[in-house]
Amino acid sequence: MAEEMILTIGGCAANTAVDLAKMGVHPAVVGRIGVDAFGRIVREMLADSGVDTRAVCPTADRITSQTMILNVQGEDRRFIHIFGANACFSVADIPTTLAQNCRVFYLGGYLVMPGLESESLATLLATL
Repeated sequence: MAEEMILTIGGCAANTAVDLAKMGVHPAVVGRIGVDAFGRIVREMLADSGVDTRAVCPTADRITSQTMILNVQGEDRRFIHIFGANACFSVADIPTTLAQNCRVFYLGGYLVMPGLESESLATLLATL
């Protein structure tokens, strides 16, 4: 038995974007979600927090990335993670004009996006 279960967004990019929005910055998130309930929740919660989600791409053949965090009393948390649509995320998903017009470019979750190629990313970053 547990006292509560919370469904919320999280992760490096989402947490950073939401916190920036709370500070009055106008952040945008680029990413992939599935065409599923979790994808709708992610987009809605980001938008409700003041984050621009226009570059969040629905991916029909993948579910939305999810992580279940289990808090174990007296021990470290346990993470059960599904790559989901983020497995398909690539540099081609990042709108060049959005990247070039931002004051700060933050890449969250680099190690959990296997489709993100370092050479393509380096080429994009060299243009900023």
